[in-house]
Amino acid sequence: GAETEIDKQRAKALSNRMTELATNADLAAAALDNIQQGMILAERIGRENFGKGAEATMGLRQLVASFAPGFVDTEALSAQEALQQITVAFTLANTAKTKGAISDSEMRLFREASPYLGQTYEGFMMALDLQRRAAEKVMQFNREYNDYMEDYLDSFMEQNGRQPSGVELDRAMARWEHRWKDEGQDLFL
Repeated sequence: GAETEIDKQRAKALSNRMTELATNADLAAAALDNIQQGMILAERIGRENFGKGAEATMGLRQLVASFAPGFVDTEALSAQEALQQITVAFTLANTAKTKGAISDSEMRLFREASPYLGQTYEGFMMALDLQRRAAEKVMQFNREYNDYMEDYLDSFMEQNGRQPSGVELDRAMARWEHRWKDEGQDLFL
């Protein structure tokens, strides 16, 4: 029969969900690039140049490096400066998931939840690993969601000789998403 208003609304909701998932997957891919760069920089920086002391003295070491470069390990310092950019990217990615204005204390909280120089080397690498697993899970969900939808559409057309209505497709995708989570496939820890 003719498409109903509910079909149109459900199809639009599904379209919005697909756009959201694609955006999340794009952000996850960008996060994986940042994680890779973070690992490379961490190795350049070395274990001994991580921690609160390294973070607290960074400004002073930058000042000394501008006047007397021989007194400061500029190779480690430059990698630490680049690492700050990675931290900003992680922090902004975390804050982008919130709605509304963010206070300074909330921003500090988001920063502390991101991999950053003030952590121990081991803590930094563990934080990167958690970020990596979360990003990979987002990408896996998006890929499997799209694969299931494609299979469902093909199967429905073959069985019914028509495309599913917005309600039928939205319902099928909601069931798949609930099953995926019920089976624990959303877990990454």
